[in-house]
Amino acid sequence: MKPFAATAALILLTVSLGGCPQSPGGVSATAAEESGIHAANSSARSLAQALSLLQSVAAEGAARISSDGSLRPVSQGRDVTFGVCPAVTLSGTTGVNFTIAATFPGDCAPLGISGYSCGGAATGTYNALTQSISADFDALRCNERSLDGTAEITFLLAGGNTTLNGTWNLTIADGSEQVATTGTGILTYDPQNKRATVQSFVGTCTQGGTALTLALTSVRINYAANGSLRPSAGTAVLSGAGIRTLTVTFDENTPSTGVVSVQIGSAPAVNVDLDTL
Repeated sequence: MKPFAATAALILLTVSLGGCPQSPGGVSATAAEESGIHAANSSARSLAQALSLLQSVAAEGAARISSDGSLRPVSQGRDVTFGVCPAVTLSGTTGVNFTIAATFPGDCAPLGISGYSCGGAATGTYNALTQSISADFDALRCNERSLDGTAEITFLLAGGNTTLNGTWNLTIADGSEQVATTGTGILTYDPQNKRATVQSFVGTCTQGGTALTLALTSVRINYAANGSLRPSAGTAVLSGAGIRTLTVTFDENTPSTGVVSVQIGSAPAVNVDLDTL
């Protein structure tokens, strides 16, 4: 993957071995706009990576807490440890508000997906009565991309799914390249299909000192089905910092081809290959 400030790649109409003509009536993206498309993709990935930890803490933690918010009786004090990927310890403090220590021991697959492995740790607090989690990510690495930052979320468990709603302040790094994502959003994890969905997110994505306004809607990531952390559905809308308004649409072929549809302003949409950005 080329750096954020790389020279702009050509807009794709089709994926072929030949030339890449521009769609009739379409508009080419500038270098700054192409960089924004890349950053938006990284932002979606960072939210899904945070979800891989927090959905486990929320669902498994809730199963080990009594209806009054206290930890169920255990043999050693009021601490309880559950899971192995991650291994999570809740330590009683005020009776309903617990400290969290979550660790991925080496490489493990937190979502039970072969090929998706994580290492690193997170700390924070867990409030049983308000169903809220405050988490601090410390180099949480999944598939060579490292995540740092914080999340302040409430969670809802319904129909087997975990929904996380709150404020996200995350930075994902791939080598020297970093993308920061800050804002509010609702994320859902479906354990049956091993699918993460950013239902909605409004905030900013920042790379190389350039911050863009970002809105994600119904962005779906399913490594188990696609072998890729590229979204397979949903849209990302980008604006600000001297770029035109961009609407990026992911589809079921994006994980395998890397191609997304991009509409610039009201011009006809054209195809862009994420691998060239």
